[in-house]
Order: sequence, then C-alpha cells, then structure tokens
Amino acid sequence: MNPKAMNQGYRRLFWGTFFMLLWGGSDTTLPFLPGIIGLCCCLSGTGIICAVSENRRFFLARRWTQIGIGVWILQILVIVPFFIQRVPWELRFLSYFLGAVIVIQIYSHILIGAGELLGGSSQTYYTRCAAVFAGGCAAGTIAMMIDELYGSGEVVIGGWMINLLMLLYLGLAIWSMSLMAALRRSYPIL
Repeated sequence: MNPKAMNQGYRRLFWGTFFMLLWGGSDTTLPFLPGIIGLCCCLSGTGIICAVSENRRFFLARRWTQIGIGVWILQILVIVPFFIQRVPWELRFLSYFLGAVIVIQIYSHILIGAGELLGGSSQTYYTRCAAVFAGGCAAGTIAMMIDELYGSGEVVIGGWMINLLMLLYLGLAIWSMSLMAALRRSYPIL
C-alpha cells in the first residue's frame, strides 16, 4: 500500500467528517451545503483508499456515499420547495432516518475496513468503534427527530434529555474526526 495515498484518503475522510457530522447539523442559510461537501470528501477519500488497498469495506463505504449523494439531491428537489412553507414532519423524519442509515453504513464500513487494513488488535478496536459510532449516531438522530416532533424548547419528554443526546452526537462527531486523524497518522508520509 502507498502510505502517501492512504494518508491523503484519511485526510479527506477527516474533512468529510467535519462537514457532514460536525458542521452538517448547523442551521445556516444553506443548510444542505455542508452535507454535500462532506459526502464529496468522503467519496473522494474512500475512492483513494479503495484504489490503493482494494479493501471491500472501503468499496462498500464508497457505494453508500454515492447513495448518500443521490438521496441528498432528492432531498434538495423535494424539501427545498417547501422552505417557503413549513416542511411536513413526515419528510423531516424520513430525511433524518435516511441520513442516519447512510452515515452509519459509511462510517461502519470505513472503521471496520481500517481495522482490517491495520490488522492485529486494531481490527477488534475499530470494529468496536464502529459499533459505538452506530449506537451514538442512532441516539443522536432519535434526539433530533424528537426535537423536531415536539419543537425546540419543549419540555414534553424532557428537554435536558434531548440536549444531552444532541451533545452526545456532537461528541461523536469530534471523536470520529479524532479517529480519522489517528488513522491518517498510521500512514506517515516520509
């Protein structure tokens, strides 16, 4: 394997994680822009690693990223016309659900594939990281769905619990970025 290409691939995955997970939830004037930037970075990063390593997990992560880009385009075509009015909660829930499934699939394959490439105890470690990521992402997504259903600031279910789960999601994004940075350091450029 080419360490320079692997380093570059993980660097792109780091920035993909930054845009898709960390900044993707921000409420900006163009709320869909960080998500597509993140997906494009992930597509590029998984493509580089897949080409160098020929690991099946990175191939699957690349496919899920392509599906994510397709879903993103559909969301833009369906949800953006509703921006003038209120988006129906069914569409928001479907958007959150599809986004969570795609993100969990992408990062699970990336982490398990990274462990397979490193071998040894790293394989077990990154497989466990993938399981923790999937659980944390699911919990954060459920919190966002509950927040959308009851509106922000409502204490119907417990605003503190929703905020705690959203903080968990933020921590998950930062932790995922640190994992990508650690993987990048596993392939130093000489």
